[in-house]
Amino acid sequence: MDASGAFLGELQARLAHWYEIEPPCPIAPFVLSDRTLLARLLPADAGPARREQLLVAGDGERLAVSLFLDAELLRAAEALARRAPAHDADLDALWLLVEGVSHFLHLTWRATTRRPVSALELELHGEIDKFLYARERLLEAGAADAVALYRKLFEDSALLPELDAAEAERYLTASRYAARFCRRYLAPRPLGAAALRELRRFYRLPLRAKMRHIDGLRH
Repeated sequence: MDASGAFLGELQARLAHWYEIEPPCPIAPFVLSDRTLLARLLPADAGPARREQLLVAGDGERLAVSLFLDAELLRAAEALARRAPAHDADLDALWLLVEGVSHFLHLTWRATTRRPVSALELELHGEIDKFLYARERLLEAGAADAVALYRKLFEDSALLPELDAAEAERYLTASRYAARFCRRYLAPRPLGAAALRELRRFYRLPLRAKMRHIDGLRH
């Protein structure tokens, strides 16, 4: 396994540990980076290709899934396998990688447990996992400023210009709810037993219950 595949495997394993689930399959064999192949897989009206994109097809019984990560992201994964994110470009790449792995893990886990999942739920968990994973990596390097990280992800980020109105609304809703949830994790300490219990319970709730849970949080 190359360095980028090892990084993606470690990322998947860490998320699975947080949520106490068994990954249905290792992620590396499902990653593609060939833009020509991506163009053949996407519908003609799909719009511009993105740097990270989860590709899903199914017939109600079987699910086909791939995770597209462009070559630049895979090079970033190789670097991030050796060190913590050191600058804004590192963080931007890390967040795209986490988002893709988070989506892949949650979708495949839900599929194997025969539970429904929506695009909004995938985006919600993607945003939560982006913050928590970057926070943990920086903590391990002794360089965590969770408040600055929180502001960069939830207050200073901008939507991609090619999103249509429905996609933009979904991303904004997911970010708003994830921001409220993640405010509980601004203290500069690793995730403890109580935090992991909350994450594991939250992960298993249906989407409406997750949103009610977040609406009821006090900060």
